[in-house]
Amino acid sequence: PALKSDAAFSVLFARSGSRPFVYLREAAGEKVIVALNPGLSTEHLALGLPDSGTAPAATTATTLLSVGSASAKVESNSPLVELSLGPQSAEIVQIQ
Repeated sequence: PALKSDAAFSVLFARSGSRPFVYLREAAGEKVIVALNPGLSTEHLALGLPDSGTAPAATTATTLLSVGSASAKVESNSPLVELSLGPQSAEIVQIQ
């Protein structure tokens, strides 16, 4: 559901002068992060997700699709999703 055209869309990372673009899609309780790095160097990001009440924002990150050298993980007891995006890579990750 989170990748359907009517799912909510929020930008998690986009900075002037920086290559990575990361956004969250959310629908029917499903959260998916789409991370893109069109640049020629590896980028490492630690991003917080919008909290949904009293539960932690994320506990697991499951890769749905990865192109190039990209990975995502959630450390235990941390509200952050850590992304490693190699040159010209992309990753779609389901967050639970």
